[in-house]
Amino acid sequence: MMDIATLPDLLSYDDLGPQSLTRYGLDRLIESGEFERIAPGLFLRSGLTDDTTAAWIAIAAKKPDATLCLLTALSLHELTDEIPTRSDIARALTLDRGHGVGCVMPLV
Repeated sequence: MMDIATLPDLLSYDDLGPQSLTRYGLDRLIESGEFERIAPGLFLRSGLTDDTTAAWIAIAAKKPDATLCLLTALSLHELTDEIPTRSDIARALTLDRGHGVGCVMPLV
């Protein structure tokens, strides 16, 4: 039987093989409450963080070039008293000439 304490806190389907874990085994870990799905194909050890931070972890895992911006960043760094109602995420978009331009994607 596998020692779940040795598993990483964040798992994707690609991590299953190197961890000698099957999808069936992952399903059992989810059913037992050891891990939770935070995005399609991405699983986090239960109880490690709140839902907002789990969403940020999922975004960072799927899009490493993304960054928190605007009110979200100000709030995270305690530079505002306002509580954001959504997370603002920015990613660089590449134009035909190879120049990057900022893009803000509000996440509700």
